Amino acid sequence: MAECSPTELMADAKCFMCLDATQTNAVIAALLCQILQASDPMATCDPTELMEAGKCFLCLDDRAMKAVQLQLLCEILDAGGGGGGTGTGVACGVVNPTIDPGVSCQMYYNTANSTLWSWNDVAGAWESLII
Repeated sequence: MAECSPTELMADAKCFMCLDATQTNAVIAALLCQILQASDPMATCDPTELMEAGKCFLCLDDRAMKAVQLQLLCEILDAGGGGGGTGTGVACGVVNPTIDPGVSCQMYYNTANSTLWSWNDVAGAWESLII
């Protein structure tokens, strides 16, 4: 498992050092959205909804905000929530899945109509298991 030590992280992050603050924040938001969608294939990353959900953090200065973000990312990594590639999982929601979950093995349960879906990575499509 990867480590969350500052020294290791700085070495791994050297390719991002040329980005300005706006570019860095955009990359962070895109990566976090991908992590969210890997754990919930039907999740969206609507900026308005995210701002509403994150308003409790608005009182933090930039340094404190970055520290909170880094700690949350380390906790996600430690919990196995890195997403992408070869991960697996079960997600649920109220609509049928349509988006590639970004993992090779994913199950999805639609709570509105009690259908169960499986991601077929070879076919690149969701397959209905229980209708």
